[in-house]
Amino acid sequence: TGASSRRYATLAAGAEDGIANGQPVLGPEGLVGRIVALGRHSARVLLIVDAANVTPVKRASDGTPALAIGNGDGRMTLRPLSGGSAPFHAGDIFLTSGSGGIYRPNIPVAQAINSSREGTLARPMADPNRLDYALVERIFQAAPPEAPSAFTAKGKR
Repeated sequence: TGASSRRYATLAAGAEDGIANGQPVLGPEGLVGRIVALGRHSARVLLIVDAANVTPVKRASDGTPALAIGNGDGRMTLRPLSGGSAPFHAGDIFLTSGSGGIYRPNIPVAQAINSSREGTLARPMADPNRLDYALVERIFQAAPPEAPSAFTAKGKR
C-alpha cells in the first residue's frame, strides 16, 4: 500500500526459469532491485527504493563512495562513506560500486535531487512502474586478487 514503506515487485519468472535469490534486477535505465523470494514460476523483487534496501554506490564523476538507502516513498537518500558534510550536489549521477558482491560495477542507480544535513535526496534512474520487462543478472563476484609474486625487486625470495 502507499502507506507502507515496503516496496516490492513481482516477476513472472521463477526457479524453473533459472532465477535465484539475491540476483540483481535491471531495467533499461538501470538498477531496479534484487530477488528476495522465489517460487517455481514467480519471484519477488525488493526494489532499491524500499526502506530496507541499502545499495553501495559511487558518484560517476569521481568515484566518491556512498550508500543509497531507500526511503520507501519512491526516492532514496545518498550518504557518503567518508566523513564531512554532504559532498553531493543536484544532478550528480550514482552507479553501483561493485562492493558487497551482489551488483556488478557501473550500473546506473540514482540521480541526486538536492542536498541537506541529513543526506542527499535522489531519484532512482529506473522506474519500475514504467517497465515492460526486466533483466535478471547473475550475482556479481569480483575476481580474486592476484597471488603475490615469488619475485621481489631484489630478486627471488
